[in-house]
Amino acid sequence: MAGLIAALGDPVLSGLWDISTPDGADRRFREAVFEQLPHRFRRPAANKYRQAFSAGGIPAANAMLLDVAAVVQGAVGRIAGNDTELCEWSEKRARDCEKAAASIADQDNAYLVLCEIATRSGIAPPEIAKAMTVAGAVKRMCCVRWWRRQARKYQGRGVEGAAITLHMVHRRAELYASNESVERRAGQKRRNRLMLESCIAVNELGDEYTLAELADLSVSNPKIRRGELMTRMAGFETVAKKAGHVGEFYTWTTPARMHAHMSASGGRNPGYDGTTPRAAQQYLCRQWSRARAALGRLEIEVYGFRVCEPHHDGTPHWHMLFFMAPEHSAEVRRVLRRYALQVDGNEPGAAKHRFTAVRIDPNRGTAAGRLAKYVARTSGGCGMGSVDEDLFGRDP
Repeated sequence: MAGLIAALGDPVLSGLWDISTPDGADRRFREAVFEQLPHRFRRPAANKYRQAFSAGGIPAANAMLLDVAAVVQGAVGRIAGNDTELCEWSEKRARDCEKAAASIADQDNAYLVLCEIATRSGIAPPEIAKAMTVAGAVKRMCCVRWWRRQARKYQGRGVEGAAITLHMVHRRAELYASNESVERRAGQKRRNRLMLESCIAVNELGDEYTLAELADLSVSNPKIRRGELMTRMAGFETVAKKAGHVGEFYTWTTPARMHAHMSASGGRNPGYDGTTPRAAQQYLCRQWSRARAALGRLEIEVYGFRVCEPHHDGTPHWHMLFFMAPEHSAEVRRVLRRYALQVDGNEPGAAKHRFTAVRIDPNRGTAAGRLAKYVARTSGGCGMGSVDEDLFGRDP
């Protein structure tokens, strides 16, 4: 590994291997971590390592790299691997499960053995539930497609987790998501498109269409998906006007400790606790379920839309457009504010930034127009020409 990096001619990377204790254990540790990282992550990792080394020596530098290793080792195989390697890895695991299942007659025992294979491979096995029998779980773990789906999911989380740990995702670097994840997603879309273009469907009249042509006529097309969402919003607003209901626009965000970087400067947040965007989204979902239950106990009904959007560092926040009876608006605000501030609600700035509420004024624009830019961003940028901001939330 060291020879490979030195051959790249990068003085930052090649010079890193000069930092070592006499027994070389830390060097071997670095090699193991760097081998897992995508190439574009290695230089930022080397810079962070050198900064930590300058501040606190090898122990501090290795402690920093341990944070990266914790994310990387929780991913599938090598997160630096390409999709072809990932598919080969998945096929091998599926074959291992097939062989193990074939050698065990009892389904319950087979399930336990296959769960062990999945766990050792870094994949969470399917859990037995009402909709998941033991036999069904065993068949899933013997299916290469199940392994590929799981592997791609865990690899994506590992890539983005490493990027956030290395402080690569923020307004001064790579916005919203790492370039590595964006390119991997773009590659996946290209592969899917080629597959759809290569498949032909024939109807009972003998007409032939590629699956790509048919997909473009459905909500798989971002333009159509955005149009349908905007139509539904306009329909909700029309129904609300006829019912005499009012519209309110709310924004929820997460506690400061869940943000990896500062909002204004893009600098590191000293209070960041390592929460991933996925965990932050789960927090928002949990708080929303509590707020929804509280509104149900009060027999208050609301209807509308929720849109999830990332901050500059990938941490999610929600925009919500709800309609309700006018006499319920104050109580809805109170309930939503309560659960938005239920966790760390006394921290500085929480009262101002964690929850905001705005009454929709029909004289200043439609409720659908209020959500237009957020819908446009979440549908591939379609329709951004009709709003006053670009994809990054800035004036064009």
